[in-house]
Amino acid sequence: MVNGERIFCRGAVWITADIVRLPGGSADSEPWLRLAAEASMNLIRIGGTMA
Repeated sequence: MVNGERIFCRGAVWITADIVRLPGGSADSEPWLRLAAEASMNLIRIGGTMA
């Protein structure tokens, strides 16, 4: 519940798709986030232990 409203979260934990290069620019992550949105995901969890 958020602010007294029930919500349904559908998403995933974000990890980099390129573990060798470790890109951080928006151009690198945009295609992946678009795929998540197209899959009706409304939540992306970013773990605090990633590089």
